[in-house]
Amino acid sequence: MAELSPDELNQIASVFKELNVKPKADSAQDFKQWMTQYVTQMNEEEFVNVKTEQQTKIVKSAASGSNTSSYIPKISCFSGDGSKDDTTYDLWR
Repeated sequence: MAELSPDELNQIASVFKELNVKPKADSAQDFKQWMTQYVTQMNEEEFVNVKTEQQTKIVKSAASGSNTSSYIPKISCFSGDGSKDDTTYDLWR
């Protein structure tokens, strides 16, 4: 792997500062473990945010009365003559 230039190191440090995080970098193993935990935590937070956004969209859609579902309900036949293949009136209603 190529060595990082002082400019690249400064850029990495400024990104950490912008994110308000201080990585544990006592050793390469400590940094790797810290980075793994940090990325896992960010992914969990992103998952929660996405799930919350989806739930909000569903609630807004339901409140506005719009239905984005492509499900078409099947309506059973009812003729009222009491034939064997018809559903009962109570079930049909």
